[in-house]
Amino acid sequence: MTLWLLYDRQDIEKNIRYIEMYRKACEERAVTFSLIVTQKLSMTVCEGKITVLYEDQPVALPEAAVCRDRNPLLTKQLEYAGIKVFNNSFVADLGNDKAKAYQYFAHKRIPMMNSCFCKKDAYRDCFPYPVVVKSCCGHGGSEVFLVKNRQEYENACRKIRSEDVVVQEVASEVGKDLRVYVIGKEIIACILRQSDCDFRSNFSLGGRTSVYTLKEKEKELVETIIGLFDFGLVGIDFVFHHGEMRFNEIEDVVGARMLYKNTDVDLVGKYLDHILGFFGKNAPETK
Repeated sequence: MTLWLLYDRQDIEKNIRYIEMYRKACEERAVTFSLIVTQKLSMTVCEGKITVLYEDQPVALPEAAVCRDRNPLLTKQLEYAGIKVFNNSFVADLGNDKAKAYQYFAHKRIPMMNSCFCKKDAYRDCFPYPVVVKSCCGHGGSEVFLVKNRQEYENACRKIRSEDVVVQEVASEVGKDLRVYVIGKEIIACILRQSDCDFRSNFSLGGRTSVYTLKEKEKELVETIIGLFDFGLVGIDFVFHHGEMRFNEIEDVVGARMLYKNTDVDLVGKYLDHILGFFGKNAPETK
């Protein structure tokens, strides 16, 4: 079996250890591994046929690809070219556009904070301040602001590059959220993130982390969400409002540093075994 691991050029250096984990896990499973720089890929249509070029040349396509670039259009192109992509384009689309995710989850009656998605200059103070305003396409706590009035809202919007934003009511438990790691239909682990100095609890912003055990009602909510998708590997993030979990976002290109810090889960190995299983191939025996 052949597998591509796709990365944006600027993300390769800071993820080199993670990439090597993929290389080693593929070697152990007799999977032919290639690191693909997405800037070197060209998405084309030639004579009415979907094609993919690498460094402007035709290239042998793999059976599977793990896309670690936030690029739903590229994911869809690879799918049309006949490659099984993890995560698929539907997950990538909702994982990289918060407005689309909230719209879809509301349609499926998944509990979340009251939200408004609009152009920055079109928000009409739908909710009482304070509110959270965030870019539709931000990640890792970037371009997310807690604002207390209209002036702060406008100041925050000047720092958000995208014209599209989400405005939300603030969860009652500020500085606390939960990431649930999921592979396929399996809950792998849950990590609670908390911060005493920032309303954002992201690990990359200094939040402290710990393993969390889901209550039965919380587990049912997660399983309901899992049932709506054909996940590869994702993080599903929740905030807490008056003691109950509310959906916050899907992380399509989910980070694993806090998982490795708090557990001994072999996330890459489990993921590759899931991919092999999709193709009817057996995972290697463990001693």
